[in-house]
This record gives sequence, structure tokens and C-alpha cells, in this order.
Amino acid sequence: VQLGDTIAKQRRVEEIRKLLVPPTLEATKRTQLEQLLKVADSELGQSIKETTRVITTGGIDATTEGAAAAAIVSNAFAHLKGTTASGVARNVRTQVAATGVTPETKAVVGAILKGSGLKL
Repeated sequence: VQLGDTIAKQRRVEEIRKLLVPPTLEATKRTQLEQLLKVADSELGQSIKETTRVITTGGIDATTEGAAAAAIVSNAFAHLKGTTASGVARNVRTQVAATGVTPETKAVVGAILKGSGLKL
């Protein structure tokens, strides 16, 4: 369920960005879309944090479902603006540092961040 939420929020960011492409877009409409994009970006960041929380707390088996989850989260990271991605990465690092996170899970989350140009 959580992975589906992340995918849906990522698609929303993509859709809004596509709508912002035409240079002939009316200024009022552009401003509205830019505001929607800020909200969508924030929501995607929250979804990534929650998906990572599910991964790190054992809600997803890192050795089986982890690869699929990592691919989804890594792809979603690529759709965040830089400042949002940095904040989410800090949160993810804190989650991974928690007691009880398995080495396999740490490897999966490390791969997510590395694939996004960030570090664990």
C-alpha cells in the first residue's frame, strides 16, 4: 500500500511539471501550478519517508521485496527538488541509524540514497 502511495505522489509531481513546460502558459496558471508543485513535492517527500520507515522497521523484507521497494523509492527521490531531497535523506539516515535495523536493510537504504546521489 505504501509503495503505491509513493508511486501515485511521484506521478502527481511528474504531471504538474509537464503542465509547467509550455512557455505560453498564462502567468496566473503558472503560479497556481508552481504552488501545487510545492505541495506535491512535499507530499512525495513525506511518502518517501514513510516508505523508508516501513522498510527499516521490518514492514518489507529487505532480501525479497526490498529491491523492488528500493527501485521505487530511488526513482521517487529523483523527482524531488534538491532541498526536499536533502531533508528526506537526513530523515532516512536517522531511520537507518536506529537500533535493530538489519545490515541487509541498511544496504538497501544505502543503495537508495547512493542511487539518488546522496550518502548514507
